[in-house]
Parts: sequence; C-alpha cells; structure tokens
Amino acid sequence: MQKSSRVIHRFLGVYIVFVFLIVGFVIVTLVREEVKTSRFQARYLSAISEQLSFKLASGPSSSIRYPEYGPYDQRLGYTILPEVIKRLEQSGFKITSQASFSPMMAELADYGLFNIYHEKTQAGLRITDRADQVVFNAVYPAYGYPNFKAIPPLILDTLLFIENRELLNEEYTTVNPAIEWDRLGFAGLQLMAHKLGAIGNVAGGSTLATQLEKYRHSKNGYTNSILDKFRQMGTASVRAYLMGPIR
Repeated sequence: MQKSSRVIHRFLGVYIVFVFLIVGFVIVTLVREEVKTSRFQARYLSAISEQLSFKLASGPSSSIRYPEYGPYDQRLGYTILPEVIKRLEQSGFKITSQASFSPMMAELADYGLFNIYHEKTQAGLRITDRADQVVFNAVYPAYGYPNFKAIPPLILDTLLFIENRELLNEEYTTVNPAIEWDRLGFAGLQLMAHKLGAIGNVAGGSTLATQLEKYRHSKNGYTNSILDKFRQMGTASVRAYLMGPIR
C-alpha cells in the first residue's frame, strides 16, 4: 500500500513538472511570437483606436482636454487656449461650438496619455479680404511633404535603417513601431550599469514613434521621468494603429 502511494506521488510529481514545462514552452513561444509580430497588441490597440474621435458640438465642451506643455502644442497655441477662452468670455464673448471628445479619447487623456488624433504637420495664419483674395499667409514650417507617400523612398528607407531598421521587414506588417524590445532591454541593462558606476553615458531606447511624442508633447521636448517615457510609449503605441484596425 505504501509502495503504491509512493509510486502515485512520484507519478503526480513527474506529471506536474511535465505540465509546467509545457505551459512554460507555450508561454515562451507566444511571447517570442508577440515580440516579433505584435499580432495580439495590434488587434487590441486597433480596437481602441477605433473609439478615438472628436466632433464639433454646440456650446462649450466638457470633454475636451487641453495640453499643458509640449513644443508642438505650444507652437500651435493649444496650451494657452483655456486662458484665451477665459479672457474672451470676460469680454462678453461666448462659445457657440467646440470640439467634443469621444469617451475613449477623454479616458486615455485622463490616464495620462497625450491626446491622440491625426496631427497636422504645418500651422499658420491665412487672412483673406471680402473678395477671398489672400492678404496675408504664413505657415510653419515653411516647407514639407504634402503627405506620407510624397516622401522619397531613399529618405524614408535611410531614416528607418538608421533608427528602426526592423520596420523595413515587410513580413511583419502588424509590428508595433513604438517598441523595440532588444533596444529597450539593452538600454535598461546600460542604465543599471550606469547606476552602479560601471559605464558613463547611456544610449536611449526610444524608437522614432516615441521620439515624435517626446519632441512634440513632453515638457520642453525632453523625457523628464520614467513615467514620461511610459506616456510616450503608450501614446505612440495607440497612435501607430490610428489608421484603422489591423486584421
């Protein structure tokens, strides 16, 4: 009886170890596949991006979230809108219509992400007379490509090769351009070594997508904290799938 009990316990032990090995193998395989293709997060983030929108509604908006800083938002005047609106209202003006955020757009902003929408690349002022003749016109930056397809392939491929060469692989079209796990991991190891005094300067782990968020929306265009880096990565990840769901 005792011998049979020992055999059963030994069998159960071997079975449990076998199950853990199988589960571990499956998890490692799924993680490797996800790191390579971003297939699951592409579906999840695409579903979120479908819910991001805004529309012009009558009266003042209670859902709009104004940016507080960021070179892009300061240059376009978004950061000073609350103060400008307040002054205008004190002078007798009223808001007749204003942009209203979708619930998901407002929710992501409340979570700490930057506002996610199709941002324009140029801003300026155009004044016309009663005959619709241009009296004054100024844009910044003065020159730029009208759309993404207008960028010469040589410039695009060179930039990607230097910064994000993994995106040149057309096999994985769903890959998240905001995160390169090998670069992020290496930067983390370098940061740890820097804290221990082993090395001096630490190379950054930012991709082009996160750098755009940093230069446009982070305070002074810098990464000011770990939390700020997560904001950049999170915003860039959702913005990457803003063009629609990936099937």
